[in-house]
Amino acid sequence: MKHSSKIELIQVFEKENDSRCYRFCVSNGAKLGTEIIEAVRISRYEMHIDAQIVLLEQIEEGQYADAAVISVTIPAKIKSFKISISGIGSEKISSKLIDEIIAQRDSMMVNPGIDGLYQKWIQINEQPDSFVSIERLSKLAHQPLFSIVVPLFNTPEEYFKQMINSVLAQTYQNWELILVNASPENTSLCSALNNLNDKRIEIIALNENLGISENTNVGIAIAQGDYICFLDHDDTLSPYALAEYAAAINENPNIDLLYCDEDNISGDTSMRFAPWFKPDLNTDLLASHNYICHFLTISRKILNKVEPYKKDVDGAQDYDLTLKVVDAGGIVKHIPKILYHWRQHEGSTNGGSVKAKPYIEKASKIVLQTHYTRHNLPSSISTTDIPCVFRTNFPASNTNISIIKTRANFRGQQYAQSINQQAQNTKNELIAVICDTVQIKAESVRSLSCWFCRNDIGIASPKMLYADGLIQHAGLCIRENKTIGHLNQGFINNMGGGYNGTAEAICDFSAVDPACMMFRTEDFLEVGGFATDYENALIAAVDFCFRIRSLNKLVLVDPDSKAINRAPVFWANRIPPWEQPDNSDLQLLWSRWGKEFQQDVLANPNVSLAESYFHLNTQGII
Repeated sequence: MKHSSKIELIQVFEKENDSRCYRFCVSNGAKLGTEIIEAVRISRYEMHIDAQIVLLEQIEEGQYADAAVISVTIPAKIKSFKISISGIGSEKISSKLIDEIIAQRDSMMVNPGIDGLYQKWIQINEQPDSFVSIERLSKLAHQPLFSIVVPLFNTPEEYFKQMINSVLAQTYQNWELILVNASPENTSLCSALNNLNDKRIEIIALNENLGISENTNVGIAIAQGDYICFLDHDDTLSPYALAEYAAAINENPNIDLLYCDEDNISGDTSMRFAPWFKPDLNTDLLASHNYICHFLTISRKILNKVEPYKKDVDGAQDYDLTLKVVDAGGIVKHIPKILYHWRQHEGSTNGGSVKAKPYIEKASKIVLQTHYTRHNLPSSISTTDIPCVFRTNFPASNTNISIIKTRANFRGQQYAQSINQQAQNTKNELIAVICDTVQIKAESVRSLSCWFCRNDIGIASPKMLYADGLIQHAGLCIRENKTIGHLNQGFINNMGGGYNGTAEAICDFSAVDPACMMFRTEDFLEVGGFATDYENALIAAVDFCFRIRSLNKLVLVDPDSKAINRAPVFWANRIPPWEQPDNSDLQLLWSRWGKEFQQDVLANPNVSLAESYFHLNTQGII
């Protein structure tokens, strides 16, 4: 049954330059074809409003058959207007209706880092029984010694005391605290150090400041612990930080690197905000920015195998160590709990700016360049518009690519059979599948091929935009109910990165859209190509991504390789098959793939992907 209104406002999104995008489903609009663009008039109080009008889709079948979806971009300051379409009709768009749709959108898209429910989240999720109990700690078979290394340099006395108290408050007691003071002339700090009275605290007084890397190396050199922990002098720990790490090590004694979720604290510690809920190890997201960050803890075993800090990476020394451990094959463990509190103040970088420490980006580029050198991969590192987010550029590839064309109206079997047949006899090393709805430049296709200089890349896909410039595809996600969603759909192309940078940073995903992807011919043949028994092409593509991932290879989206995709638009009243839990294709998919694939690669239990956007998991709160 069709909707009653001939012109239905279905979505509202913010765009750049203080403009706003309104999307409409227009009944019988398909009959106008591309002429619908010329037939649209936007006005307010009978005054014409200049608008950017784009035809996104002509719907061929289903509930909205013969309808068209159009996008109208006008200044955001216009709070209500009238849309008229010759031959169709007109509709008054009230500010009330706009506000209702925006409220629905914001409830799905609100970033966990700015969610006002975080304080309630803390109250519910940080009860004592949410963490490892003291009773359990006493029964741990292995009681690892943690050496917490803290370089000090003109640390404000109040910050210092709060940091010290957070260590003393640890529920796990087998630790040593190594304080390396590089500011001997700071009488206030020296006095505070002299007042410490705990045998587990070791104080090293330096005659001069050697820089953060060398200062830290001095502390590491005398550390006796099984694990070395790195704590900044102006931050604090949750009382349960070491307890959670000790419990994880007992579950897997081979862990080489641990990190946790974190949040920000105000200068006086009165406020906690901006929670940073991280994914497990994501190779390419880590090469885009140091999302692992705090509370970095490294095993003595792996630390003895890698080079110590070097002065030229001051400011990015932890990033350097993290990548060295990963490159050495270290086992990485993420504890998805807020165990670290990063203080925000004028001298800190956690406000999204590097103005306080401009040398950090330079050091990070050195770190990344060295990382790729260890892998014998020629590369260059460039900065992006987002502070401390980087782009890796590999040399141009001369690899031959077979272009396989598919059609948007293909069912799953047709999609799979078409690719399998066309790929069967190819002699080229790479295959690029491109749907007839996708407009992609040859240079973007060639740019994707550059990623295959790495043996661990299995599939590369571009970021795909709707014709109105909003994101259509920047990676697929596996939702909690095992349906599939397009992550960050509807964001503008350059909107500050998205949560954890996933909308704009190079990142590994669970799967990618079937409309455009590239892979190796040999990998395609090894996994037997695409399965031909799915009704839906997207689910067939997800299955193929899982097949490639089963080879221990990664599925990557390169946001700098862009394409325009005339893809369907979905909204509350038009739900695609892959978002319907009872869909037979989804049931077939999950009958074939175990838990490893049923959890999204970017998942965190504190964050929900229920609406295909990262937002705070509010279970038990609302």
